[in-house]
Amino acid sequence: MEHPPDFTFGSSAALVALLVYFQWRGQDLGRGARIGLAYGAASAFLPVAMHVVGLCCNLEMGAEIVQKGLCVASGLMAGLLVARVAAKIEAQSPTQYVVAASLVGSVAGSLGCSHMGIGGMLGVTAGVWLATVPVLVVRRFA
Repeated sequence: MEHPPDFTFGSSAALVALLVYFQWRGQDLGRGARIGLAYGAASAFLPVAMHVVGLCCNLEMGAEIVQKGLCVASGLMAGLLVARVAAKIEAQSPTQYVVAASLVGSVAGSLGCSHMGIGGMLGVTAGVWLATVPVLVVRRFA
């Protein structure tokens, strides 16, 4: 399944814009963006590796479902790593930290699933936010 490079270009432009803005703002936004980039890039590796090796493509039936499942799983992985760090971090504004890390992590991770189109990219984003929203709620009301 091949898609036009629009998804990859759009995600790359959004990632650069988010990183520049959050680093310009600094403090918790900048620190969150760096963590999100690190874990989002790591989560982008799994779907790309599986696609390059051909493990997903060799499954006759349901290959697309397996690939999108990997996108969600890699997003959950990134989100859990962000949530783990966010639960321990001492920040002036924990909400800004978690939101910046989640936004950058989901966009960076979606680059690994851009070959699956918008469905794969939304899978990564959903995975990241499913793992980090509970931390936002707990930190907000704690």
